[in-house]
Amino acid sequence: MAASGRQRRTSHRRIDGLCRDAARALHRYVVDYLGLAFGDVWLHRDDSAGRHIAESMGYVEYAHGRDVFYHDGRYWDDWRGILQAEDFRKRFPNELEYPAVPGRVAPSGS
Repeated sequence: MAASGRQRRTSHRRIDGLCRDAARALHRYVVDYLGLAFGDVWLHRDDSAGRHIAESMGYVEYAHGRDVFYHDGRYWDDWRGILQAEDFRKRFPNELEYPAVPGRVAPSGS
């Protein structure tokens, strides 16, 4: 039983690490390849794992809503986070999966 618990924790860490890597790569694509000034994420209010990953990357809450969506007979509470491109580059300066496209990188301050 202890071995399976250890295995579960290890698997959870591996999955959590993969999710963080994927989220970081996606945000890098959005800001460095597409040249957008920020990344924006909308999560279900109860999605604590997704919110933890977003906040660990530097996303900050800018809005939440109760009356935004009505689905399956109830309101869908959401959490919205934003991460500016320059904040992301400061936080992860040496992680570049592919070279940025020079003509598409958004200038700082935009």
